[in-house]
Amino acid sequence: MDKFNSAKDGRKVVVSAGVREQISGGLGIPCRKIDIMALKTNTSGIAVGGNTVVASGAAVRGIPLDPGQSTTIYIHNLNKLWMDVEKSGEGASFMYFD
Repeated sequence: MDKFNSAKDGRKVVVSAGVREQISGGLGIPCRKIDIMALKTNTSGIAVGGNTVVASGAAVRGIPLDPGQSTTIYIHNLNKLWMDVEKSGEGASFMYFD
């Protein structure tokens, strides 16, 4: 089992559907693991991935999540993760560990 120094949490809402945003808001935030869950109040899907992530249409890229779904990603910095949404103003909550 992995041991981590600390656990922190956050929330990311994407302003405009189709315009991906960094989960960290552009800040370099070291981590080793992130658990991310699409908000249960979302009415559409989101996607998390690299800087080419796309949430909707036939060109979906990254990991698509329906409302309430979650995934775990092992990564060294939150600024490497991006999120896109199908509907403006929706997003995800997350917990990350360093």
